[in-house]
Amino acid sequence: MYFKNILGNQAIKSLLSKEIADNRIPHGQLFTGASGSGKLPMALAFSTYLFCKNKTNLDACGKCSSCIKMLKLTHPDLHFVYPTISPKTTSSKKLISESKKYFPAFQKAVLKNPYLSVQEWGKLLGSNNKRSGIRKSDILVMCKLASLRSYEGVYKVFIIWCAEKMNPEASSALLKSLEEPTSKTIFILISDHYHNLLTTIRSRVQTKNFKKIDADIILKTINTNHPELDVELIKDYIIESDCNYSSVLNSVNSDLGADESCDEFIKWIRLCFLSANKKAKFVDPDTKEKKPVIPTLIDWCNNISDLERDLQIMFLIKASEIFREGFLLNYESVLTKRTNISKLDFNMANFSQHIKNHNICEIFSLLNNSYYCLHRYANSKILFLDLSLCLGKLLHKEKSYGVC
Repeated sequence: MYFKNILGNQAIKSLLSKEIADNRIPHGQLFTGASGSGKLPMALAFSTYLFCKNKTNLDACGKCSSCIKMLKLTHPDLHFVYPTISPKTTSSKKLISESKKYFPAFQKAVLKNPYLSVQEWGKLLGSNNKRSGIRKSDILVMCKLASLRSYEGVYKVFIIWCAEKMNPEASSALLKSLEEPTSKTIFILISDHYHNLLTTIRSRVQTKNFKKIDADIILKTINTNHPELDVELIKDYIIESDCNYSSVLNSVNSDLGADESCDEFIKWIRLCFLSANKKAKFVDPDTKEKKPVIPTLIDWCNNISDLERDLQIMFLIKASEIFREGFLLNYESVLTKRTNISKLDFNMANFSQHIKNHNICEIFSLLNNSYYCLHRYANSKILFLDLSLCLGKLLHKEKSYGVC
């Protein structure tokens, strides 16, 4: 990864280049700011430039042995620590770093997409509802490596990706290395939620705040790489993601694209609507068979509970956006142009007639509570079933004249 490949945040590129040129590189740095703004790619570009043997004033040469190793993420003086799934307890007393164990998978994922998000990484780990994190053993192994000499006799760089995922023991273990770093050792902490880091850690690193990537830059890049895509569709992705480049790529690649999410929402909300009548049946659009609603809704809840928790949370966010736009459609707001779902004979205008001022507050209260509980690892089967049945009642709620 080179500086020239990084989208936006030109001021940070210039600052990092100047620090290397002046030989005044902070031993501890925190890359934080907007999600999907390229913090990990910037850390990789910085490391490439730092290790380069024939660097120019602006970027790495891309031809020396160090640059070639960095292109494959195989440089011996570059080390990564990142969230992994907690292993089953063993009787072994040997200190094991799960980051080292999972590195081939992480290396492959980052080489494929340097703007990798923690949700995508969780999906690749197959984490389902398990908690991922950075444990004390990962940090202790890293600190041991930091105390050794570098392989190529220059710098050692340790990138801690999603640093907010460190547990308290891991954070405490990191403190000593940040306080008393060995010569030419650099720690780069990357975090979207820096406030979750210990105050003592934040006080020992130099913070670099990343801004959102400009929408025009994202549009130009996606349009160049995918000329077959409609420009208006790309703009919709950019708006929906709030200029999160990782999310835009995710939508473009149809991994968790908007169409798939909308189709899933349509299936779900129809079941919710019909669930108000416990004896109701519906025609399955795939098999054309009549099926009872409640058992099908229970199956749907079981299926979504098998997904990674981050994907469940993303589904709730998407549902909230559609409810919001359905409500605004009643007032012919220009903001309702963002989502266009018309599949499975779903009519957004008809849907909006069931979302009015007498039930919108309760609907969003339900969605917000579900979002809150999912973040605290509630039982997702029970949570989604309760949410579905309550939404079904609210969509049939008659107008009242009370204050919202």
